[in-house]
Amino acid sequence: MYSRFKSSMKKQQGNMLVMAMFAMVILSLLGISMATLLTSSERTIVNEVLGERAEQASRAGLEILIYAIHPANDSMIYICNASFNLTRFSTLEGMEGCSVVVRCDTRDVSFSGGRDWHYEVKSTATCSAGDFTAVKTSTRSMTRRQN
Repeated sequence: MYSRFKSSMKKQQGNMLVMAMFAMVILSLLGISMATLLTSSERTIVNEVLGERAEQASRAGLEILIYAIHPANDSMIYICNASFNLTRFSTLEGMEGCSVVVRCDTRDVSFSGGRDWHYEVKSTATCSAGDFTAVKTSTRSMTRRQN
């Protein structure tokens, strides 16, 4: 009986090694796919955060220029054909690595009842972190009757 057991064991010698190698390969592939998924997820989050920062910076630049054109005291700058950088913007907390360029174009529009100033305000924000960059642009048009 002992000899039968011994010969059976000799026939199976090495099977456990093959099974262990198979398990190691499967676990390695699982680990590699999880690491790839994690890296992809991190990149997506960074892109979303930078995109949102750029969107907010672009809107802020737009609002700053609109307020300069049409302040609360109802005075108004009539001609604003200009483009400029908001250089102090990147010093704000949460906006590090962001830059904003705003542009304003003015057109004098005549029509049968009078004349209007037509303003087109455009703000482009760029936010960067490492290898990632997000660019967002906001545009707004407004018209004001000339006195």
